[in-house]
Amino acid sequence: MPNRASGGTVCKPDNSVGPVKELIRTPNIVVISALRATLSAAGIEVFEFDGPIADTLAGIGEFPRRLFVHEDDYAKARALMVVLCPEEVEPQ
Repeated sequence: MPNRASGGTVCKPDNSVGPVKELIRTPNIVVISALRATLSAAGIEVFEFDGPIADTLAGIGEFPRRLFVHEDDYAKARALMVVLCPEEVEPQ
């Protein structure tokens, strides 16, 4: 899992850093799983945040997970999200 750095960047396991943008924030694990699989199949690198804390707090309440993608992939990722789960898309 990537580590978060300051300034909207992610430090990946290979120590490269790039700007990322939040794609979705939802407690729905089915949507998260479907999006991760769809985006990965499209060649878009996906970073999930808050998964461990959401797992820890499962059953206590709905704690959202967040998916981030590289800024360069955001438009393509959002277009795929609109098709896959339109009910989860927030207006920009």
